[in-house]
Amino acid sequence: MPAGGAPARGSSSGHPGSPAGVPSAVGGPLTDRGGFGHAIPPWHDADPTVRRDVLVMLAAPPALDRLPDPAPVVDMTAFAFGLRAPVSALAVTRAAVDAVAAEQGPLRSHLAALGVPVLSTYGTVANGFLVSARPSDIAHLATLPGVAEVVAAPNHRLALADAVPHIGADRVAATLGFDGRGVTIGVIDTGIDYFHAAFGGPGTADAYGGDDHAAVEAGTFPTAKVVGGYDFAGSQYTGAGAAVPDEDPVDENGHGTHVAGIAAGGAWGGRHGGVAPGARLVALKVFGANGSTNLAYDAIEWAVEAKLGLDVPGHAASVDVLNLSLGSAWASTSSFEERLIDRAVAAGIVVVGAAGNDGDVAFVTGGPG
Repeated sequence: MPAGGAPARGSSSGHPGSPAGVPSAVGGPLTDRGGFGHAIPPWHDADPTVRRDVLVMLAAPPALDRLPDPAPVVDMTAFAFGLRAPVSALAVTRAAVDAVAAEQGPLRSHLAALGVPVLSTYGTVANGFLVSARPSDIAHLATLPGVAEVVAAPNHRLALADAVPHIGADRVAATLGFDGRGVTIGVIDTGIDYFHAAFGGPGTADAYGGDDHAAVEAGTFPTAKVVGGYDFAGSQYTGAGAAVPDEDPVDENGHGTHVAGIAAGGAWGGRHGGVAPGARLVALKVFGANGSTNLAYDAIEWAVEAKLGLDVPGHAASVDVLNLSLGSAWASTSSFEERLIDRAVAAGIVVVGAAGNDGDVAFVTGGPG
């Protein structure tokens, strides 16, 4: 995460060119993926018939910023053992979440009246909506009551060029006994093939091939290794527009399984295990079978809500670490993204982002990172 760059908790920031206190509609810069950036034309010059995914952020703070300091008011030790938050803490948290949802009501109605579909709603670690808007809608959205900023939704691509096994993790496990036991890692990616032998599955093509990727068959998921998760995308999602989420976060691409195997896979078939083979995994699937994604924020919000003991779709599990082997080139991110990750950290989650996948160039960490 950028050091010192995030606003104070509960604050909002407009575009640097906007007068103080005036909401902004920010259209660039965005970049290509080849290592050389270019500014996307401003929204008012774009094709008026093409919708694009944008974030409409409210000025009021999200639920996490409304909790008493030190936040969050939950028993993190209990969570380490898979226990839910105390009832008193849950009541405080749910009240804050409900208050944000109620305040979002008028803007949600206004978006519906304008014909601007809401793709995702954020209320716990952010306060706003991911919407699909026409260029002609953008400037008007920024003038709506309570709106702090309207920004392009960073489009994240998969990132995992090479994995170097020579970091000494095996020696740490052998000499100190640290192999990840007691830690749960959330993998925000293309899902996890929980049928794979590296995760205790049968490891056969028949097991994977016989799976309905849009539903969870009895006895298949969750497992002792992949203990929870959710599919935010659906098979056909390619990075824009409405997703079709379902309960089954099985991998349909391979990238997330690769990442999860490096992090916490077990040894199988004569192959070495991952860095922390004793850790448990949570599959947070934000990609379809192909393409990019605008759903990473949905998964971060899910993880924080599960950490706080709130109800979440899919199979809930509290995570200690969130891994994002994805990103936008040249650190093309937003202050919104920084604040979102800062709040996940405030909830007790270590957030790890990809770095170096665009080569030896400036802003080598990408975004988030």
